[in-house]
Amino acid sequence: MSIYRRSILLLFLLLAGLLAGCSDEAVPPLTPDPDDEFSSPERLVQHFQIVYETMDPEAFALLLHAQYSMPLQLAVAAEYPDLGPALERDEVLRIHDRLFSHQTLTDPDQQPVPAAQSIAVQSLQRLGAWTEAAPGEAYPGTIRAGYGVVMLMDRGTSESVFRVQGTLEFHLAMRDTSVNGITRTYYKLRALTDLTQDAKADKGVENVSFGRLLGFWR
Repeated sequence: MSIYRRSILLLFLLLAGLLAGCSDEAVPPLTPDPDDEFSSPERLVQHFQIVYETMDPEAFALLLHAQYSMPLQLAVAAEYPDLGPALERDEVLRIHDRLFSHQTLTDPDQQPVPAAQSIAVQSLQRLGAWTEAAPGEAYPGTIRAGYGVVMLMDRGTSESVFRVQGTLEFHLAMRDTSVNGITRTYYKLRALTDLTQDAKADKGVENVSFGRLLGFWR
């Protein structure tokens, strides 16, 4: 661009700014996107991590699809028969209200459940590409990807630390929504497949599967 044309453009922008400043009406700010946490698969998973580390039950509820389901491993379902073969949305929300309460509670057998003091997600790394569910598979119309996870839960100085380690498979449902006149695709957590495993305890650390962890707060 020549110096002459650059000067004309600069003058135009200056005049436009002066005219805008003379207006009696303030220019309304851009409306923030209320669903920005769900505007990509990666952002949703990042929000999943934030929810656990902040222990926020209301933010957790926003993650979940209306038909959310988490199948339990056979050993976990056998240990907690009152939960059934899978955790559905309402039950998952009830469990997380308890899990994130920072309070010592009792389980259905009236046994004390020490309060979760804090949760640290040390690792949540995608293990492969997002792929679409094939015809006939569970959760049609979703995409899925496995994430390697290491999650530590502090239950106070008198209790062992819970560690969840292994793979969680995220299944995301998609929807198109218009925000400020722009149509975008948003994502919700339709299901979670728990591929983490129980393991021998280390000193001061109890290795539990993700499903078993949730079972403690049922």
